[in-house]
Amino acid sequence: MFPSKSRGHTQTGRRPSTTIDLILGAPGPDLLPTRLIQASTQLALSDDSTWAGQKSDDEIIPTEALLYGPMEGDVTVREALADLLSRESRLTSSSSFATVDPSHIMLTSGASTTLALLLSTFTQAKGITKRVFTSNATYFCAFGIIRDAGYTFPADAEATGQTADVEGISEDAEGIDVDALEERLSQLDSEYLSGAADISQDRKRFRYALYLVPTFSNPTGTVLSAARREKLVKLAAKHDILVICDDVYEYLYDPSVGGLPPLRLVAVDRAVSEGKNVISNCTFSKLLAPGTRLGWIECHPQLITQLLKNGALFSGGGFAHLSSRLVLPLLLPSALPYLQKDLPALTDIKVGHSALEHHIDQIRRAYGRRRAALFEAIRENLLPLGFNLSLGEPLGGYFVWLELPNDISEKNFVRECAKVEVIVGPGSNFVVSRDEGGKATIRLCWAWHKEDRLKEGVQRIGKIVHSLQR
Repeated sequence: MFPSKSRGHTQTGRRPSTTIDLILGAPGPDLLPTRLIQASTQLALSDDSTWAGQKSDDEIIPTEALLYGPMEGDVTVREALADLLSRESRLTSSSSFATVDPSHIMLTSGASTTLALLLSTFTQAKGITKRVFTSNATYFCAFGIIRDAGYTFPADAEATGQTADVEGISEDAEGIDVDALEERLSQLDSEYLSGAADISQDRKRFRYALYLVPTFSNPTGTVLSAARREKLVKLAAKHDILVICDDVYEYLYDPSVGGLPPLRLVAVDRAVSEGKNVISNCTFSKLLAPGTRLGWIECHPQLITQLLKNGALFSGGGFAHLSSRLVLPLLLPSALPYLQKDLPALTDIKVGHSALEHHIDQIRRAYGRRRAALFEAIRENLLPLGFNLSLGEPLGGYFVWLELPNDISEKNFVRECAKVEVIVGPGSNFVVSRDEGGKATIRLCWAWHKEDRLKEGVQRIGKIVHSLQR
């Protein structure tokens, strides 16, 4: 069920040039903004801080970037990020709740380490927290993080005789089945006391946790519908659920097909509840570069206050302080003219927008072209052979979920793909509870390779299927 630990992210991109890797969920090397980051770094560490505009009144001193940082993150970075996120959110929603306040932002070292931090801070395995829920098909690397927090998956329970306290909830084209989750919560609440969340106490532990990728889900590509988002946050408040949103693909919609997602779940939580149950866990890995190891969470300030009591933060200061300061010029519209001195190609940027927003717009369009190329190849080469897009065609993100033809086993298929140097994601790697009678599935990613390589990879897959169906 779980992937081999020997396949690390650091090994990616070092395969033979003939290999087409359709499992790797990372920006392609051609999309990494090396020169932009070089220019931003030089500006961030320069003695002249006039690039920061009004922010320069606060004396942005370059040596401060090399010291321990504030536990919640540099205030100038948080303010600039909140402004940028508010502008981005207004592109997809007119709701006043889409606006982001800096007091709701805490800087982190990326989504993965933050998931571990959130579970250790707000849940208690084998104690107060009775279950961790996920979509039944979810991000496979989250499994290890959840297990390290003390929770037991069904497969582990079978092997050890323990009781499983991780459960997968089914999903369809509208995302996780919130009605099924509600039914399960009603069953569990007959065993445990129910009641609304209360985080006024010194150390809040939630009764349940839900890990979710609500927008362009990994691995299925689904988007949780607006109606389900509203119902989910109401359920969270009623049943004392911490909802951890892995929002790393939130801003990667394809503008060419109108793939605008609904109002973010953390904003819905503010709109229909007290805003104390949802944490948006984000990263610059997909928006800028994975090597920055920089991210942020957005949530109620009371939740941030509890996180700031973490011993590691108290000892070492804010996470990724230097990285955040090096990225700061990319967040500020006032820094754009200074960056353009070294990068004259930074043109046609909307007034009041930043270099990072320009870059996000560029990668949206690039991913849109790659997405279109992949689906053209799938429709031409795979659907006629019995493959099925059972959850629909994603309009953004990185991934698509494909059902294999009835007469082909997942294990044999993945092995045969490897023989022709095509790497695909076995569906069984992503599921919490495998349905023995269910369809075999794979996950494909369009982010890493350019269009021609994506098409060639799917063509190779088609030839494999022809040989297996003989």
